[in-house]
Amino acid sequence: MNKNMNMSHEGKTLFIFLIRVTFFLVISIAIMSCTSSKAIQKGNVDHSSDNTLAQPYETKSSMNFSVVIGWEDLEKPVAPSGFNVTKYADSFENPRWMVTTPNGDILVAEANTYHPPLEKFLGTIVGANKSNSFNESADRITLLRDTDGDGFPDIRNIFLSD
Repeated sequence: MNKNMNMSHEGKTLFIFLIRVTFFLVISIAIMSCTSSKAIQKGNVDHSSDNTLAQPYETKSSMNFSVVIGWEDLEKPVAPSGFNVTKYADSFENPRWMVTTPNGDILVAEANTYHPPLEKFLGTIVGANKSNSFNESADRITLLRDTDGDGFPDIRNIFLSD
């Protein structure tokens, strides 16, 4: 047998020690992870600090709905100095998405989530009707095209409709 293949007594002792320490660490980590997950599942978590969340359904739900308001005829957003805001187009039915095509046309997606009658009724009670449109969905994409370069669309067509 090769002399280099034989381990000295001190080498064998160190090797066995390292194996035992590694085994002990692996078992300890496994036991600690099982214990902590069981404590959380049983609700035995310390809630004494102020930065913990309440358990689900422990507190009253909060519903905050925005109130959508339009602009009056002469109103417009305030722009930073050196910029101007003008209305490009209006009279959309619940516009959700807008993109400019490579040729400069603008596509506006007009859509709305379907709400069954009961949901519309309950939404009105809780105030959701102030931020959600309960009207029928337009389900269309409108094309806007400025043909003369004045910054306003001269053509307004339905590009795609359901």
